[in-house]
Amino acid sequence: TLLYDNGFLYQGMFENDEMSGVGLSIDPQINKYMGQHDRGMRQGFGIYEARQGQGNKYEGTWRENRLHGKVKEYLETG
Repeated sequence: TLLYDNGFLYQGMFENDEMSGVGLSIDPQINKYMGQHDRGMRQGFGIYEARQGQGNKYEGTWRENRLHGKVKEYLETG
């Protein structure tokens, strides 16, 4: 587990003291990402979910912290 002073939390695998492998990250705004990481970045398959009331959910492939390729988007309804 890694917890930064700014409130960023990561629970998962590490390699060379960096987020690498499968893990869960939660940023200070309570946005969540569950999936693969490489060299400290979102890389590979993962699901990003914006905090409740603030956005949608995205499922797909990531490359260097950005969605890449085909993505499923789940719209928040209320």
